[in-house]
Amino acid sequence: MAPKKERGRFSLRFNIGDPVQRTAVELLELQPPHSKAQYIANALIYYNAHFLMTLSH
Repeated sequence: MAPKKERGRFSLRFNIGDPVQRTAVELLELQPPHSKAQYIANALIYYNAHFLMTLSH
């Protein structure tokens, strides 16, 4: 696989038919302009710190 052209740039397509993903889209739509990446980053860090770590113990 070729290296990414721009590290930190991603494209996501949500499945609106999935209720969990639809809710995620609705939450992202509530975010102010240009703040979605920070919202997602905060969510990922929180999830990893509070849920993934407890699964390994």
